[in-house]
Amino acid sequence: MPSPPSPRDPGVQPERTVLAWSRTAILLLVNTALLLKAGTLSTQPLLLAAGLLLLLASLAIFIWVPLRLRAIQRAPQTHSIPPTILMRGFTLTLILIALLIAGHASFSLLLAL
Repeated sequence: MPSPPSPRDPGVQPERTVLAWSRTAILLLVNTALLLKAGTLSTQPLLLAAGLLLLLASLAIFIWVPLRLRAIQRAPQTHSIPPTILMRGFTLTLILIALLIAGHASFSLLLAL
């Protein structure tokens, strides 16, 4: 009879993941501040709206990361943890905002010609 699997030693991987997500959120927050400033100075509501959405996304990441770390540490140690719907939502939000900003920049360049 095979023995039950031994618990996985996560080592420092969860902490490294938290640090990586924290760095991502900080950089997102810096870019958000620049976007909000540009939207405010140029009175462009599209940039301002994108900045506000990014602000919400970065704050949500700051809140979500420690909660996810605690959930990982409390969960039974398996070899994989399924992705959450929340993370997929963040990714989709960031992609849509990036497309919105790229479209706005392209449109502004076309108008300048």
